[in-house]
Amino acid sequence: MAEYTIVGHGETREILEKLLPYLKPKRELAKHAIRISKIPKKPTPKELLQYAALVDKSAEYNYSKKRTNTKETLIAYFKNHKILSP
Repeated sequence: MAEYTIVGHGETREILEKLLPYLKPKRELAKHAIRISKIPKKPTPKELLQYAALVDKSAEYNYSKKRTNTKETLIAYFKNHKILSP
């Protein structure tokens, strides 16, 4: 077993794109990660919700009992702070 740390969205996307043809069990997760890595530096609330949906979808491939932030919690935050219209 080996561990490899990649830092940065661009670098992560580059490695995943190169590995994609060889991935079998986590190919869909890699595709989600590539899409997520393209998030703009300052997304609009609408864009951020679209990326949050991708993150939620990718969470289906891995279990994390500490994960508390989801698209739904982001929507609630936006509504509470009047960032997003209902």
